[in-house]
Amino acid sequence: MIFVKHLAYDPYATPEMAAASGAELVELESLLGASDFVTINCALTLETHHLLDAGRLGNPPTDDPIFSLPNVICAPHALAWTDELALGNGRSACGSVLAVAAGRVPDNVVNGEVLDSPRWREKLARYAERTGSP
Repeated sequence: MIFVKHLAYDPYATPEMAAASGAELVELESLLGASDFVTINCALTLETHHLLDAGRLGNPPTDDPIFSLPNVICAPHALAWTDELALGNGRSACGSVLAVAAGRVPDNVVNGEVLDSPRWREKLARYAERTGSP
């Protein structure tokens, strides 16, 4: 049996939020010191730019023997940007634009509170009327 302990760092999350996702909320330095693997899952903003820089990662030299191990993969931050992902993102974005143009609420709304706005509802109703959508 493989045991995996998930640690998380998020300055805006609560320990309860992390626990609900199966993770333990810790400080960034603790996470880096205790982790075998680290993934970064956040938007690039001024606040997150250089969140993990060479100093935090220890800046291993390129001739470090770790790079020649068969079980070590060094990948750029864009590892997940596959053709399939780009196609899916494009389809999702186009689908959302078409949904709004037809007077429907798009999928995957990030700021869901806007859906209750009278101005948004009026605009959506006008689009639905123009296109004859229910």
